[in-house]
Amino acid sequence: MKLRQLSIPCLAAGLLLAAASSQAQKALRYEVQIQRTSFGIPHIRAANWGSMGYGYGYAFAQDNVCVLARELLAASGTQSRWFGSASVNADRVYKMVNSTARTDAAWLALDRETRDLLTGYAAGYNRFLRDRGVAQLPADCRNQPWVQPITGKDAMKVLRKLLVRASTGNLVNQLVAAVPPAAQPSAAGPAAAEPAQRAEAPAEALAADLPNFDVERFGSNAVALGGDLTGGAGALLGNPHFPWFGIERFYAVHMTIPGVYDVMGASIYGFPLVNFGFNKDIAWTHTVSTARRFVLRELTIVPASPTSYLYDGQVVAMTPETVTVEVLQPDGVTVLPSTHTFWMTQFGPVLLPAGAATPWTTTRAWALTDVNLENLRAFRQYREMGTARNMAEFASILRTQAGLPWVNTIAVDSAGDAYYADIGAMPHATNAKLAACTKAGPSTTVLAPARLYALDGSTSACDLGTDADSPIPGVFGASSMPSLTRRDYVQNSNDSYWLSNPAAPLTGFSRIIGADEGLPQGLRTRLGIQQIADRQAGVDGLPGGTAFNRQWLQDVLYGNRHYSAEIMLDGVLGLCASQNPIVTIGGQPVSVTEACNVLATWDRRNNVGSVGAHVWTEFWRRLSGTASAGLPALTAATLYAVPFNPASPATTPRNLNSSNANVIARVMGELAYTAKFFADNGIPLTRPWGAVQFDVRNGVSYPIHGGSGPSGVYNAIVPGPLVPNVGYTPIGGGSSYIQAVSFAGGLPVARAVVTYSQSTDPANPNFANMTQLYANYGWVSLPFTDEQIRADASSRPIRLTE
Repeated sequence: MKLRQLSIPCLAAGLLLAAASSQAQKALRYEVQIQRTSFGIPHIRAANWGSMGYGYGYAFAQDNVCVLARELLAASGTQSRWFGSASVNADRVYKMVNSTARTDAAWLALDRETRDLLTGYAAGYNRFLRDRGVAQLPADCRNQPWVQPITGKDAMKVLRKLLVRASTGNLVNQLVAAVPPAAQPSAAGPAAAEPAQRAEAPAEALAADLPNFDVERFGSNAVALGGDLTGGAGALLGNPHFPWFGIERFYAVHMTIPGVYDVMGASIYGFPLVNFGFNKDIAWTHTVSTARRFVLRELTIVPASPTSYLYDGQVVAMTPETVTVEVLQPDGVTVLPSTHTFWMTQFGPVLLPAGAATPWTTTRAWALTDVNLENLRAFRQYREMGTARNMAEFASILRTQAGLPWVNTIAVDSAGDAYYADIGAMPHATNAKLAACTKAGPSTTVLAPARLYALDGSTSACDLGTDADSPIPGVFGASSMPSLTRRDYVQNSNDSYWLSNPAAPLTGFSRIIGADEGLPQGLRTRLGIQQIADRQAGVDGLPGGTAFNRQWLQDVLYGNRHYSAEIMLDGVLGLCASQNPIVTIGGQPVSVTEACNVLATWDRRNNVGSVGAHVWTEFWRRLSGTASAGLPALTAATLYAVPFNPASPATTPRNLNSSNANVIARVMGELAYTAKFFADNGIPLTRPWGAVQFDVRNGVSYPIHGGSGPSGVYNAIVPGPLVPNVGYTPIGGGSSYIQAVSFAGGLPVARAVVTYSQSTDPANPNFANMTQLYANYGWVSLPFTDEQIRADASSRPIRLTE
């Protein structure tokens, strides 16, 4: 074989390319240190974003590799391949959301630092898989073929799924249910979707799920104390209520790139940046926002062509987008394809927004515009938030990017400013546009009452608007979204912006952002405001008199007050004393004497030793909800003796209307149903709360304080259904990563706890240790400086290079 000779110029060029390649390898080399401190919290130090991602990916995989591996399947639409048809609708939607074309476009649109971070994150995860070996992984994913190396784009898919959690992610069944009226059900191979997979979600289910994800599992409390109350630096309480299972948990972490980024706090699983946290000057947290992150468009369908619609008098054809999902069959071996076609419009995919109540007909359909679907600003925004040195810088970052996906922001700084904002990705639909562009019919009668806003899709006059400061077309700019800076306090507990501080109510914003101005507030919101008022009056019973500081924030959360009992129990006890204790329900006489006696001696808190908390929780669930069989329905106007007053929204409505015959019948009846419920399930009425509500880790039972958010417990905990003869266990959600932060001597002073602990691996030493700490009302002192970290080190540092 004859060898081709290289010219000198070619040889020189080759050497230059080789040298450039060598330099590039050196530039891309990952080098990072991971130091664990008490309770397994990793402190990750790197010189650049790629290495930071590498260290984070490795540390997180050490603790939660199986959860992330499973979520990677969900984000790519491949769960059904390994786990069967239960997730087939979600797989269809995320195959569409994270299609190759959309993923590639999003990746190219990311800033370089974010791409480096995600690429490094994937490399660190992969390094852990190589170091540990699939055969040595935790039992949940040991030797599973679905545990595979990943890329930065795969990591981005997880984040894109997270961003649409409050929009597309809540509308999975509604999207899959949208089939043209002349078409057959979704085409599928032999693995055709069972009828249940195509079932339409009822309108009431959608309406109940959307405002704050669901009634209790997603929410949050936050209080930011300003210098006028603390006498100096700000102090912050962050108390997000999120699931205790799956990908939507939080991971405590400290991330440092010297001179660039030094932030501690927590990130939601799969997001390699601090989402809730602090640096030496700023502390922030989030609460789930009332704002809608999507809008619907009501389409005028062309009768002769149900996959075409009219726009400004022109016929526009929809574009079919077909996805194929592989589905493992019940035999556990066979895998068959299942296809589904989404119909795309210029506004987004067609859906049945309220199920059968909003069908796709030959004259009308609805499309979804999700402004988070291509929201790439959130990644950069979180990185920049961590670099702010004062509240002015922090607020400027929020206002410039306006990319937060579905949360309010509550923050303090070391100078004593307290800040609230609901600034993020929201469709630009003013109240005027909502009024002018909502057509008569289902959009008005079915969707609007559930805050599902549908604009006329037949005219460009109803397209989304743009502000002068909008970061992209079609979304509100910060000038149209609520924010407030105070020197006393701001707070939020998942109602809207309105009463962030009752002394300075925020009003006049689009109903897209919030629709409760001048309306009754949730019990957690009212308790949050009341706790501050009680402290100012010196009547809260907590140590320190009238002083506001970080310790008070810790104490007030763990105080576990039960606000519905504070405003209503006295009236119930009055009826207990005046009414016949034998109540007939369902033809059966039931005594309420013991229930009344237990409630009379209950401390009106949800502490582990509180006796009566479960009795009131069940009773209030029944009294404030749908009437039990044979009992009269009540409106708020009937139930409360003092009606709601917009001039006193934090203290009304209140007190039981105990002179009303229907109220008397309902209260006594629900007491009887409550007593019977626990008797039938083998739970004594005198059992302490911590023996009723608990979590079991590796065979050890941990009593869990806190309770029902809708019932007015600030420290919200959501258990699973009652297990007969056992109690409420396991815990499903509620308080998760809790932080209380202040500043002293130019440094943050922080206490925190991850209620479900750092690791999901039962064999990991950090699987239950913070759960035990929480059960005992404890806190972790978070080490921030190098000296504090060295003093609290729980093991030798790990140094990784690649």
